[in-house]
Amino acid sequence: MFLSLHFVNTIIPLSNEQLLIINKEYNRLYAENCKSLTNYTFLTNDTRATEFFSEVKHLLEQLYTKPLPKKLEGNARYIYKMIKSMRRKLRKANIAIGKTDKKLAHIYFNLKVHKPEIQVRPIVASINAPARQISSFLDQLLTPIYNYVTKDITFINSIDLIRKLKDYTEKGYLTSTT
Repeated sequence: MFLSLHFVNTIIPLSNEQLLIINKEYNRLYAENCKSLTNYTFLTNDTRATEFFSEVKHLLEQLYTKPLPKKLEGNARYIYKMIKSMRRKLRKANIAIGKTDKKLAHIYFNLKVHKPEIQVRPIVASINAPARQISSFLDQLLTPIYNYVTKDITFINSIDLIRKLKDYTEKGYLTSTT
C-alpha cells in the first residue's frame, strides 16, 4: 500500500516501513494526549481534538517524507562511515593479537639517597606488559568488594563526611580533646 504526499509539484511515495513508523508514533502520541484530554474533562471526539490529531498525523507524515538538506545528509553519511570504520577496527583488534601491542616490562632502579647506606629500590614499568591485563581484570573484580568492606570508614564526598561527623558527635565520641 502506497500513500503519497504532495510537495511543490512532486509526489513522494511512502513505503510500508515509513507507514508503520508513522502509525506507531501517531498511536503513541494519540494515547498520551487522550489521557491528558480526559484528565482535563475534554472529549476525544471534540472537533478541536480531531483537528489537532489530524494535524499531528500530517506533521508526522511530513517529518518522515521531507528530504534532508544536502549538508546534513552528507554530515550524517560521513559520521555513519566513521562509526562503521571504528567498529571494524575494534572488531579486528579483538580478534587478532598483534606483535606491537605487547612489550616486556622494563626494570630500572631508584637510589634512596636520603639513607646513610645507599640502597637500590627496583621499579618495574609495565604499561604494555601482558600482566597489565590481568592486573586491570583483578582491579575491576576486587574494587567493588573492597569498597563494600570499607564503606563505613570511607568518605564518598563532603556531604558524606558531614553526615559521618554528625553521627560521630551524636554517639558522643567527639570531645574537646579529640
